Amino acid sequence: MWVQVAANVAVERDDGLLLVKLNYGPRSGRWALPGGLVEDDETTEAAARRETEEETGLRVELDGLLTTWMRPGFPVLVVIYRGRIVGGDLKPAPEEASDVAFFPRAELPPLAELAWPSTAHGVDTWRAFETPRP
Repeated sequence: MWVQVAANVAVERDDGLLLVKLNYGPRSGRWALPGGLVEDDETTEAAARRETEEETGLRVELDGLLTTWMRPGFPVLVVIYRGRIVGGDLKPAPEEASDVAFFPRAELPPLAELAWPSTAHGVDTWRAFETPRP
């Protein structure tokens, strides 16, 4: 089976998670992690950084793999990284997003407002993740 690969980033700031409000297609108006499909000539890490900057204006450094997601019968593997901001200015890409915002753990959008099952999986995994204590 042929499978597409997508890369997303759970961008963290002050115990908040960055989400992008989509403004295209059937998922318009719903929130998603920044990310998108991996191009033929790039790694998942490079795609995650590129898509995050394109959609949000922020440059990120990846802090490791958070999770992966794939649904049987659906030919997309989603790789989700943890990331932190290293530069740029927060602004939505008008051709893809109507808004970008950080949500505290306790105020994340409900499931019905998330764009994809992979977004829900990534948000739930991020919410459950605890930073290792020294």
